[in-house]
Amino acid sequence: MSVIVNVRHTMIRNHGRQNMFSRRFTIGAAEQQRQGEESGARPPVYELRTYTVYADKMREFLDLTTKEFHLRTVHSKLVGYWTSEIGGLNQVVHIWEYGSLSERAVSRRNKGVYELQTMQLHGTSAVWSKALLTYVQACEAARQAEGSMVVGAWNSVLGPRQMAAVLWQHPTPDGSLSLAEASATLPESEALAPLIASGHSKLLLPYAVSPLQ
Repeated sequence: MSVIVNVRHTMIRNHGRQNMFSRRFTIGAAEQQRQGEESGARPPVYELRTYTVYADKMREFLDLTTKEFHLRTVHSKLVGYWTSEIGGLNQVVHIWEYGSLSERAVSRRNKGVYELQTMQLHGTSAVWSKALLTYVQACEAARQAEGSMVVGAWNSVLGPRQMAAVLWQHPTPDGSLSLAEASATLPESEALAPLIASGHSKLLLPYAVSPLQ
């Protein structure tokens, strides 16, 4: 039987004076971010991982962590490891630091890198499909020289309505950050923004059976 019920992870960046974890860590990360901005380099990225564990398996999970966790910390820098006390039951939280998304990918034996963007839009596809297509084409033109390319763009027929999905291929995981930065400066992005109700983006790594690698 599995020990873990659910795993959730999010990529985050430090925002200066926000006291996210502890004063010491926040100030240190803020200083790294300031130095990165002065040098023109990106600041580190942090991965927040939350594991929800079966209640009767929590002790087993923690004992296994104590015994084997060094195998993971050899490859990545661990900022902190906690068990939940209030606000969540039977949860374990990790925060990892990486110099870049590419560094994280190397530590996890990266293959190809894909990004799936999903958007919930206002109105029917007749309202937003042209603006979405123009936006995708503009983003691809802005990042094509660096190797990012669009694999496909779709709108929903079954399932959630008024949904669009765009699949990108990047040369490295950091390509997703570069795409976000480039798209923020495009007029096509400003034109599409009022039509978007919500959006989500995730990085994907191809499994062995996938035709796209």
